Amino acid sequence: MKRRAALQLGGSTLLATTAGCSFLRPGTQSDIVISKIHLRTRLDRSVEASLMLTDSDDIVLWRTVTLSTGPDRFATVDELPAKAGEYTLYAHIPDTDTDDAVRVSLTEEADDLSCIVVDLKIDSDSEGDPFISYDFISRCESLN
Repeated sequence: MKRRAALQLGGSTLLATTAGCSFLRPGTQSDIVISKIHLRTRLDRSVEASLMLTDSDDIVLWRTVTLSTGPDRFATVDELPAKAGEYTLYAHIPDTDTDDAVRVSLTEEADDLSCIVVDLKIDSDSEGDPFISYDFISRCESLN
């Protein structure tokens, strides 16, 4: 792991563990359930994406996912916490020189949804370096 990637991940972890101490949440937000996280890539090469999900101050998921080339340029993370929580998602591409890591307060983004699916996308910048970005959230599929 390159030094910059390690520092980025360490900084994200530090931010995640201290966010609850300095951030007061308005009373209108409620806890949510995350059904799935979808990742898709536009790159013509395999790429890894590192994800960290926190519930308040606790890390509940920390995983690196590999997206392959070919017709299936997507991955789904569906082994997520079953309980509702106050979730924040952090994502970045390991071993890149970009300083752009994604931080999304899913509880805020969910608005009035109680169960969500998160979509992230991976693309390349003008110099060909990969980056990850938050795309959108949607309502969970029917649980029937």
